[in-house]
Amino acid sequence: MKMKKIMYILVVLLSILTFSISYTNQNREDVSILGSFSNNQISKVTNKKNYRILIMDEPKKNNQKFLDELISLCQDNDYILATSQMINIDTSTHKEITYIYDQNNLLLDYLNKNYGYKIKLKSFDDGYITTDLSDTKTNGYLKITSQSYLGDNIYEYTGFDNFINKLESVNNDIIYNIYGNDLEKLSKEINNIAQGLIEYEVLDDEMYEESMPVNLDIYIIIVFTVIALLICIINEFLRMKKEITVMKLMGYSKRNLFSNLFSQFVIKIIFIYLFVNVILWLIMVRNLSIRGLSFLGIVILNCLIFIIITVIITICAYLLLVRNINIKKSLNYNGLLKISFAFKNVIIILLCLVLFYSLAGAKEIFNETRLYLAKKNISDDYYLIENMVNNKNAYKAIEILLKQKDTLACFFYSEANQETELPYIIVNKNYLNLYSDKYKDIQAPALLVPEAYKDEAIEQYKYGTDCKVYYVKGHHTYLNVVNNMRGEIRYPVILLSNKDYYSWSHLLLRNDKEPAYYHNLVADYVNENEMRLTDASESLTIMFRYYTLPLLVKLVTYIGIYLIVYLTTIYMYMMLYFYQNAKEISIKKTLGYSFFDRYKDVYLINFGGYLLPFSINVFLLKINIFTTLAVILFLIICEVCIESIMMKKFDHKTTVNLLKGSE
Repeated sequence: MKMKKIMYILVVLLSILTFSISYTNQNREDVSILGSFSNNQISKVTNKKNYRILIMDEPKKNNQKFLDELISLCQDNDYILATSQMINIDTSTHKEITYIYDQNNLLLDYLNKNYGYKIKLKSFDDGYITTDLSDTKTNGYLKITSQSYLGDNIYEYTGFDNFINKLESVNNDIIYNIYGNDLEKLSKEINNIAQGLIEYEVLDDEMYEESMPVNLDIYIIIVFTVIALLICIINEFLRMKKEITVMKLMGYSKRNLFSNLFSQFVIKIIFIYLFVNVILWLIMVRNLSIRGLSFLGIVILNCLIFIIITVIITICAYLLLVRNINIKKSLNYNGLLKISFAFKNVIIILLCLVLFYSLAGAKEIFNETRLYLAKKNISDDYYLIENMVNNKNAYKAIEILLKQKDTLACFFYSEANQETELPYIIVNKNYLNLYSDKYKDIQAPALLVPEAYKDEAIEQYKYGTDCKVYYVKGHHTYLNVVNNMRGEIRYPVILLSNKDYYSWSHLLLRNDKEPAYYHNLVADYVNENEMRLTDASESLTIMFRYYTLPLLVKLVTYIGIYLIVYLTTIYMYMMLYFYQNAKEISIKKTLGYSFFDRYKDVYLINFGGYLLPFSINVFLLKINIFTTLAVILFLIICEVCIESIMMKKFDHKTTVNLLKGSE
């Protein structure tokens, strides 16, 4: 592979990376704005201050009266009112509906101006708009930069008509955002209309501020790629020295030199960069909506910046190289060789950092994947209670569900921020039987204590019950199958109980029956809308698909790109080394020097170069010495393989051609 081909590959990589950053940032911005519109974006659009209140466990009748009074208050004082609720259409599709009262239609105008597509709506009171392009009943659509970035999420905006009746929160929880200029006056007015009607809590607006995460990894990769590309370009210009000298001796003018050599070079690089961006835009965006055109403008700006920088570098190189040069004079690559060597060592330092944290990330991802597979093996057979109304009747419903012969119940007490010295869980017999049948004759309530805790005080773990204590020899690691975020607990003290202690979130119900069966069981205490069931495995799968898998893809992609840049740097370094020392190496070969004697200097210099990255990572950055050694040994092996292959290929060139000065 020639250096020029590497340069073209780096241009493609740089084009992909810059496009990726712009694409990700704009789509993140779109989703952030649409997803947090009711509690963040409105203040930015209207310059009004947000007063936020939470209402819980109020009857719908009272909620409706309060809402009517609230809208009347907003109408009289030019306030803006907004709230939102999430609706699960199915296990993978989620719709967030934002309800807005805005008599001046400032928010509708903003959405239409920035995201609108075929919007016929004049006011939110007259209908709704949505990001779901397949919705045929809507009054208009909202298009972000790339609709595929929304995944299975739908964002819908409408007025408050029939809002309370459509409220799907099992506890009738509502967060209202009221926007005005005088929050003190607004607070008094809210208190007046709520008095004797509903109870509410004032929320701190700062609690809901969202920040856009900055992905530093990809910016570091871009810096690496740019530096590597610059080294390639400088090297390519240096290789033109003799050609320029010959052409000048043949009478070529400076204009002809530029058009024949430099302009073609620049045009090729710019064409590759532009071509890759166009292809990516057609594949990833292909959207002539407002945001699609806005993103196209960003892509064009990126291209212009790249063109300007490339042209400036080319003109500088042109001005330096068009002078007369002695054709017999050998090209000196020593300075560029030193730069490449220094750059290689910088990459090694950062690679150690990246791989260190990536290994930690890989361990976490591996553990999450293992837990996912283990939990899913159990959860495939159960329903998860997604939500249940919070009142005294709910406890009676839970008692009935616990009596079902296949119900699993587990409460990981130690993971619930509770104060216990020993790991501690509360489970029923069905859960315990998943791990061992040797406890089948033990009657609940009972306390199972690992023998390792025999000298520990255990009275608190009885939880106020007069239960028998069993010291057990077997040790197990128990999965928290009812909570996706929490994993497992090792060697816990176990309170075996078939009743009490559990809330609805601690239960799994066997799915060999239809959900209607369980709704009918508890119909005297909670209705169908007050207890929602979902497949437990689907909930796990969503968590794995949208959290663990993207992390895994990112991990592999970034490590891969870092290694590509690193290997490219080694290749460039060796090519420059050959350019600088070609004749010396060929003479040594002619004189019978062995392979090692010819190349021992480059091996020793390169291996010695790893001492600096090792010292910085271990002593300055405090990275684990064994991890650093493992990473550096891996990089040394890669470098030895690449350098040895290149040296063998170089040796196959004829000594005669090398002595003639061929490159």
